[in-house]
Amino acid sequence: MQQTCQTCLAPVAPGADRCAHCQAPLTAADQTFHLRPAMRHPSTPLLPETPAQRQRNVLPLVLTLASLGAVVTMVLVLAIGIPVLLAARDRARARVPLREPEAVGGLPRVQAPGQRDLETQAEDVIRRGGYGNTVVAGYGNGQDEILLVLAVRSSSDNARRGFVEAQRQDMRDNVSGFGPDEEFTRDGLKVTCAPVRDAAGGPTAWCSWSDDDSDDLSAGFTAAFGTVGMERLSLLTAQAHAAMVR
Repeated sequence: MQQTCQTCLAPVAPGADRCAHCQAPLTAADQTFHLRPAMRHPSTPLLPETPAQRQRNVLPLVLTLASLGAVVTMVLVLAIGIPVLLAARDRARARVPLREPEAVGGLPRVQAPGQRDLETQAEDVIRRGGYGNTVVAGYGNGQDEILLVLAVRSSSDNARRGFVEAQRQDMRDNVSGFGPDEEFTRDGLKVTCAPVRDAAGGPTAWCSWSDDDSDDLSAGFTAAFGTVGMERLSLLTAQAHAAMVR
């Protein structure tokens, strides 16, 4: 509480008998009613802020800006860093060599004279197309069931899809009588297959896969000969994927 003059409301020094601002004497009424909440008289100048006060006023703003900056930095790290880390992980994963199992679905690796040379030549052609990590392998039990597998591994979604589309188109360009595509899910792998209505000694069906929704980063194409139908080939394709890729 501060003493004030009832005439002009100016502050009054303790013990004074006259207002220093308007020189009005302090009456008995003033003596009983001159204590009231402190008020700034219009003629009283505002005191400048001290450095400590300015520091207290600026600090909340600085803290707010700092927290916003931290959030923005974190968002940038997540937006830029995570895709970079994932891309690096995929490139490392794509370099893991595909395996060449000695059997797929109970069918042993074909050991006919010249077979491995043909597979190596096919792999060289695929590698020249930009797929360094590739396997071409034939499996069969004589003339009844024969399976041909072509597989690649790449960190590029477009490259994997391009490989599958190229093999499918090549098959359709060279073999007639294909039925409509059918989708299967075998052991968690999505497989697209089509039968050949008139095999005439050629392939009886083909299937393909592309690991666009998993970390396997592979794509593959399979062709069946002999008595292997589309259903059986879809199962063999999933087994080849598990043996070569996972």
